Amino acid sequence: MVSPEAGGKNHELVLLAADGARGILDPSFDAHGLPIWMWALAHWEEWLPISALDEAVRYAVSAVLTTDGCARWSVVAGPAAAVVASASRIGWTFEGGHCLVADDGCRFDLRLDPPVVILQAAHRATRRWRLRRVGLLFPHLMPQQPDVMVPADPAGMTQEMVTTTMDFTDMLDGLLQPRRQTACKVVDEWEPKHKGYLRSAITGGQWPQARVAAVPGWSDDWQCQLCHSDVGTLGHRLV
Repeated sequence: MVSPEAGGKNHELVLLAADGARGILDPSFDAHGLPIWMWALAHWEEWLPISALDEAVRYAVSAVLTTDGCARWSVVAGPAAAVVASASRIGWTFEGGHCLVADDGCRFDLRLDPPVVILQAAHRATRRWRLRRVGLLFPHLMPQQPDVMVPADPAGMTQEMVTTTMDFTDMLDGLLQPRRQTACKVVDEWEPKHKGYLRSAITGGQWPQARVAAVPGWSDDWQCQLCHSDVGTLGHRLV
Protein backbone atom coordinates (compact mmCIF):
# COMPACT_ATOMS: atom_id res chain seq x y z
CA MET A 1 0.00 0.00 0.00
CA VAL A 2 2.92 2.39 0.60
CA SER A 3 4.61 1.53 -2.67
CA PRO A 4 3.85 3.47 -5.88
CA GLU A 5 2.20 1.54 -8.69
CA ALA A 6 5.37 0.96 -10.72
CA GLY A 7 6.62 -2.59 -10.17
CA GLY A 8 9.98 -4.16 -9.45
CA LYS A 9 10.63 -2.63 -6.03
CA ASN A 10 12.13 -4.50 -3.09
CA HIS A 11 9.59 -4.75 -0.27
CA GLU A 12 12.17 -4.27 2.49
CA LEU A 13 13.55 -1.14 0.86
CA VAL A 14 10.03 0.23 0.37
CA LEU A 15 9.25 -0.24 4.07
CA LEU A 16 12.65 1.12 5.13
CA ALA A 17 12.02 4.32 3.16
CA ALA A 18 8.48 4.58 4.52
CA ASP A 19 9.55 4.07 8.16
CA GLY A 20 12.48 6.42 8.14
CA ALA A 21 14.37 6.60 11.42
CA ARG A 22 11.40 6.26 13.79
CA GLY A 23 8.46 4.60 12.03
CA ILE A 24 7.40 1.01 12.73
CA LEU A 25 5.12 0.34 9.76
CA ASP A 26 7.20 -2.67 8.74
CA PRO A 27 5.42 -5.84 10.07
CA SER A 28 8.79 -7.17 11.22
CA PHE A 29 8.62 -4.80 14.21
CA ASP A 30 5.53 -6.55 15.54
CA ALA A 31 6.77 -9.97 14.46
CA HIS A 32 9.84 -9.61 16.67
CA GLY A 33 8.74 -7.13 19.31
CA LEU A 34 5.33 -8.43 20.36
CA PRO A 35 6.38 -11.98 21.37
CA ILE A 36 9.30 -10.60 23.36
CA TRP A 37 7.15 -7.90 24.95
CA MET A 38 4.42 -10.34 25.96
CA TRP A 39 6.98 -12.70 27.50
CA ALA A 40 8.51 -9.80 29.40
CA LEU A 41 5.03 -8.79 30.58
CA ALA A 42 4.40 -12.33 31.82
CA HIS A 43 7.48 -12.02 34.05
CA TRP A 44 6.76 -8.45 35.09
CA GLU A 45 3.17 -9.20 36.18
CA GLU A 46 3.97 -12.75 37.36
CA TRP A 47 1.28 -14.48 35.33
CA LEU A 48 2.89 -17.77 36.32
CA PRO A 49 5.57 -18.69 38.84
CA ILE A 50 8.98 -17.50 37.66
CA SER A 51 10.33 -21.04 37.91
CA ALA A 52 7.67 -22.29 35.47
CA LEU A 53 8.42 -19.53 32.94
CA ASP A 54 12.15 -20.17 33.21
CA GLU A 55 11.71 -23.90 32.69
CA ALA A 56 9.54 -23.26 29.63
CA VAL A 57 12.27 -21.11 28.05
CA ARG A 58 14.99 -23.67 28.77
CA TYR A 59 12.95 -26.40 27.16
CA ALA A 60 12.11 -24.18 24.16
CA VAL A 61 15.79 -23.33 23.62
CA SER A 62 16.73 -27.00 23.53
CA ALA A 63 13.82 -27.93 21.27
CA VAL A 64 13.72 -25.01 18.84
CA LEU A 65 17.29 -23.80 18.33
CA THR A 66 19.91 -25.68 16.33
CA THR A 67 23.55 -25.90 17.38
CA ASP A 68 24.38 -22.75 15.40
CA GLY A 69 21.56 -20.77 17.01
CA CYS A 70 19.06 -20.85 14.13
CA ALA A 71 15.39 -21.47 14.89
CA ARG A 72 13.47 -24.40 13.49
CA TRP A 73 10.07 -22.83 12.98
CA SER A 74 8.50 -26.15 11.98
CA VAL A 75 8.71 -27.31 15.62
CA VAL A 76 7.58 -24.02 17.22
CA ALA A 77 4.49 -24.52 19.37
CA GLY A 78 3.47 -22.28 22.23
CA PRO A 79 4.51 -18.83 23.46
CA ALA A 80 7.87 -19.87 24.91
CA ALA A 81 9.02 -21.42 21.64
CA ALA A 82 7.72 -18.43 19.68
CA VAL A 83 9.65 -15.92 21.77
CA VAL A 84 12.86 -17.97 21.59
CA ALA A 85 12.59 -18.28 17.79
CA SER A 86 11.68 -14.62 17.31
CA ALA A 87 14.52 -13.45 19.53
CA SER A 88 17.08 -15.63 17.76
CA ARG A 89 16.18 -14.12 14.38
CA ILE A 90 17.31 -10.65 15.47
CA GLY A 91 20.38 -12.04 17.21
CA TRP A 92 19.04 -12.16 20.78
CA THR A 93 19.76 -15.09 23.08
CA PHE A 94 18.46 -16.30 26.42
CA GLU A 95 20.85 -16.82 29.29
CA GLY A 96 18.86 -18.92 31.70
CA GLY A 97 15.12 -18.42 31.75
CA HIS A 98 14.69 -14.70 32.36
CA CYS A 99 17.91 -13.05 31.12
CA LEU A 100 18.07 -11.78 27.53
CA VAL A 101 21.25 -10.73 25.74
CA ALA A 102 20.66 -8.42 22.78
CA ASP A 103 22.62 -8.46 19.54
CA ASP A 104 24.57 -5.38 20.65
CA GLY A 105 25.57 -6.97 23.97
CA CYS A 106 22.99 -5.25 26.18
CA ARG A 107 21.55 -7.48 28.90
CA PHE A 108 17.99 -7.45 30.17
CA ASP A 109 16.49 -9.12 33.21
CA LEU A 110 12.79 -9.77 32.58
CA ARG A 111 12.13 -9.59 36.32
CA LEU A 112 13.67 -6.13 36.70
CA ASP A 113 13.49 -4.31 33.35
CA PRO A 114 10.05 -2.91 32.40
CA PRO A 115 8.45 -4.56 29.32
CA VAL A 116 8.31 -1.23 27.45
CA VAL A 117 12.09 -0.86 27.75
CA ILE A 118 12.59 -4.34 26.31
CA LEU A 119 10.09 -3.62 23.52
CA GLN A 120 11.96 -0.46 22.53
CA ALA A 121 15.23 -2.40 22.51
CA ALA A 122 13.62 -5.07 20.31
CA HIS A 123 12.54 -2.37 17.85
CA ARG A 124 16.08 -1.01 17.70
CA ALA A 125 17.38 -4.54 17.13
CA THR A 126 14.83 -5.03 14.35
CA ARG A 127 16.17 -1.92 12.61
CA ARG A 128 19.69 -3.32 12.82
CA TRP A 129 18.46 -6.70 11.54
CA ARG A 130 16.72 -5.04 8.59
CA LEU A 131 19.78 -2.93 7.83
CA ARG A 132 21.93 -6.08 7.71
CA ARG A 133 19.49 -7.59 5.22
CA VAL A 134 19.73 -4.45 3.09
CA GLY A 135 23.50 -4.81 3.30
CA LEU A 136 23.19 -8.25 1.70
CA LEU A 137 21.40 -6.63 -1.24
CA PHE A 138 23.96 -3.82 -1.54
CA PRO A 139 27.28 -4.98 -0.08
CA HIS A 140 28.97 -1.71 -1.03
CA LEU A 141 26.89 0.04 1.66
CA MET A 142 28.73 -1.85 4.39
CA PRO A 143 32.49 -1.22 4.61
CA GLN A 144 34.63 -4.29 5.21
CA GLN A 145 36.62 -2.44 7.86
CA PRO A 146 35.41 0.26 10.28
CA ASP A 147 35.62 3.65 8.60
CA VAL A 148 35.19 5.68 11.81
CA MET A 149 37.17 4.91 14.96
CA VAL A 150 35.76 6.25 18.24
CA PRO A 151 37.49 5.58 21.60
CA ALA A 152 35.10 3.62 23.80
CA ASP A 153 36.75 4.80 27.00
CA PRO A 154 37.43 8.57 27.45
CA ALA A 155 40.10 7.69 30.01
CA GLY A 156 42.14 5.94 27.33
CA MET A 157 42.05 2.47 28.87
CA THR A 158 42.27 -0.40 26.43
CA GLN A 159 38.99 -2.17 25.80
CA GLU A 160 37.73 -4.70 23.29
CA MET A 161 36.63 -2.99 20.09
CA VAL A 162 32.88 -3.01 19.43
CA THR A 163 31.82 -2.64 15.80
CA THR A 164 28.51 -0.90 15.08
CA THR A 165 26.84 -0.19 11.75
CA MET A 166 25.32 3.28 11.79
CA ASP A 167 21.88 3.52 10.25
CA PHE A 168 21.42 6.05 7.46
CA THR A 169 17.63 6.41 7.53
CA ASP A 170 17.79 9.48 9.75
CA MET A 171 19.51 11.28 6.87
CA LEU A 172 16.74 10.22 4.50
CA ASP A 173 14.01 11.55 6.79
CA GLY A 174 14.87 15.13 5.96
CA LEU A 175 14.50 14.38 2.26
CA LEU A 176 11.61 11.92 2.04
CA GLN A 177 9.22 12.55 4.92
CA PRO A 178 6.27 14.86 4.23
CA ARG A 179 6.29 18.30 5.80
CA ARG A 180 4.49 21.56 5.31
CA GLN A 181 7.36 23.76 4.25
CA THR A 182 8.72 23.31 0.74
CA ALA A 183 12.33 24.23 1.59
CA CYS A 184 14.76 21.56 2.69
CA LYS A 185 17.36 22.21 5.38
CA VAL A 186 19.59 19.37 4.17
CA VAL A 187 19.94 20.32 0.47
CA ASP A 188 19.17 23.84 -0.71
CA GLU A 189 18.26 22.75 -4.26
CA TRP A 190 15.85 20.08 -3.04
CA GLU A 191 12.28 20.37 -4.35
CA PRO A 192 9.14 18.37 -3.43
CA LYS A 193 9.19 16.62 -6.82
CA HIS A 194 12.59 15.13 -6.01
CA LYS A 195 11.10 12.98 -3.24
CA GLY A 196 9.56 10.63 -5.76
CA TYR A 197 12.78 10.40 -7.73
CA LEU A 198 14.85 9.51 -4.66
CA ARG A 199 12.27 7.04 -3.30
CA SER A 200 12.14 5.28 -6.67
CA ALA A 201 15.93 4.99 -6.80
CA ILE A 202 16.22 3.72 -3.21
CA THR A 203 13.52 1.07 -3.46
CA GLY A 204 14.56 -0.42 -6.81
CA GLY A 205 12.02 1.30 -9.01
CA GLN A 206 14.49 2.22 -11.78
CA TRP A 207 14.43 0.04 -14.90
CA PRO A 208 17.52 0.61 -17.06
CA GLN A 209 17.80 -1.40 -20.25
CA ALA A 210 20.08 -4.01 -18.67
CA ARG A 211 17.43 -4.80 -16.07
CA VAL A 212 14.73 -5.01 -18.72
CA ALA A 213 16.83 -7.40 -20.79
CA ALA A 214 17.48 -9.59 -17.73
CA VAL A 215 13.78 -10.48 -17.54
CA PRO A 216 13.11 -13.51 -19.80
CA GLY A 217 10.94 -12.65 -22.75
CA TRP A 218 11.05 -8.88 -22.33
CA SER A 219 14.00 -7.88 -24.53
CA ASP A 220 17.22 -9.24 -26.00
CA ASP A 221 18.84 -5.81 -26.29
CA TRP A 222 21.20 -4.90 -23.41
CA GLN A 223 22.47 -1.69 -25.03
CA CYS A 224 21.64 1.80 -23.91
CA GLN A 225 18.71 2.98 -26.01
CA LEU A 226 20.20 6.47 -26.42
CA CYS A 227 23.80 5.82 -27.49
CA HIS A 228 23.71 2.07 -28.38
CA SER A 229 27.41 1.90 -27.52
CA ASP A 230 27.37 0.55 -23.95
CA VAL A 231 25.32 -1.63 -21.64
CA GLY A 232 22.34 0.31 -20.32
CA THR A 233 22.92 0.28 -16.56
CA LEU A 234 22.14 2.80 -13.84
CA GLY A 235 25.79 3.78 -13.77
CA HIS A 236 25.78 4.40 -17.49
CA ARG A 237 22.93 6.88 -17.09
CA LEU A 238 25.42 9.26 -15.46
CA VAL A 239 27.72 9.19 -18.52
